[in-house]
Amino acid sequence: MLLIAVVAVALIGISPIALGIFHSATRARERLSFIHQTYGAASAIISVLALVGIVLTLNYQARQTKLAREQAQGQAVSDLLKMAMNDPDLAECEGPITPPEDPKIRKQLLTPT
Repeated sequence: MLLIAVVAVALIGISPIALGIFHSATRARERLSFIHQTYGAASAIISVLALVGIVLTLNYQARQTKLAREQAQGQAVSDLLKMAMNDPDLAECEGPITPPEDPKIRKQLLTPT
């Protein structure tokens, strides 16, 4: 994309020189018209490329935001489960769990499958 932009800017810069070579001085108005058309077309192309770049960037940013939100939710659930494993009072929030004698079995019951 950067190469395309550099080439487009270079062509825009060279266009008045190229038009001066191909047209005589007596056709000043026609020359100005060609220059205007050249810059208008180049401007439209650059505008379209910029718009496509903005759309792609916004799409990428929306996906990244969604992934970050899902990751934060998963981390919150994981933290809550860790807290519930260490505190029997918090373990009750998961629902009725029969209190086994062995703490290892209690942790296995709280671990999500």
